[in-house]
Amino acid sequence: MDIIDQGTEVDVFYTGRYPDGEIFDQSTPESPLSFKVGQGQVIAGFDSAVLGLKVGEKTTVTIDPIDAYGEYDKDLVILMAKDQFPENAEIELGMQFMLRSPEGMGQMATVVSVEESDVTLDLNHVMAGKTLVFDIEVATIKG
Repeated sequence: MDIIDQGTEVDVFYTGRYPDGEIFDQSTPESPLSFKVGQGQVIAGFDSAVLGLKVGEKTTVTIDPIDAYGEYDKDLVILMAKDQFPENAEIELGMQFMLRSPEGMGQMATVVSVEESDVTLDLNHVMAGKTLVFDIEVATIKG
């Protein structure tokens, strides 16, 4: 296979940054990102950015929040009573942990404030609402 299409397995090198240039993630020469295109293994905007590319080709793509980690939803900021946490739990600002619904679904939560009897949690993805820029280079196409 010479050109990336839906279902193609690829290895890419990438640098992810915010529009101001701050790098938030990047692959290393020893460890490219491997994924199957169109299978939801990467954010939608990244997935579509590699379609039609060939080995060695490079692209830079700006991805709006809707095609990345979604818009920021203020309704996903919740108040939880401290007594719902394990006794003697060290709850600190910025701490992240997994909440489980009664159905067993996991949801990452970030502590955004700690008060005497309550903790405010943000259930948004840490990159929700952010525009992302990726520099991508196709390393291999596996077919």
